[in-house]
Amino acid sequence: MKKPAAELLVEKLMATLDDVKNPSDAAAIADKVIAAIDRQEEHNIEGLWDIGTAARYLGIKRDTLRKWCSERRIPHITIGDLKRFDSVSLRKWVLAREVKTHKAWR
Repeated sequence: MKKPAAELLVEKLMATLDDVKNPSDAAAIADKVIAAIDRQEEHNIEGLWDIGTAARYLGIKRDTLRKWCSERRIPHITIGDLKRFDSVSLRKWVLAREVKTHKAWR
């Protein structure tokens, strides 16, 4: 399956952010790019992932993802008995859980 343009853009952005020296600059750049992606792909039907795709993206088991859905811990869309995941919402959810590091102890 061909990767969406936004996904390719995010991969390129992540590679670029590795070269940024100031973490706050990197965060500001990432926020602007994510906002642009949101405007382009907001709830695009092609951006809906099934539970298997979402679980692979997150690196977790499907059963764990189903449990998180039932606990309302993760954004998802219910269509009948099916769960679908908006790729943009899921990326934002993941990025919101990033743990910021501190400078090394001296």
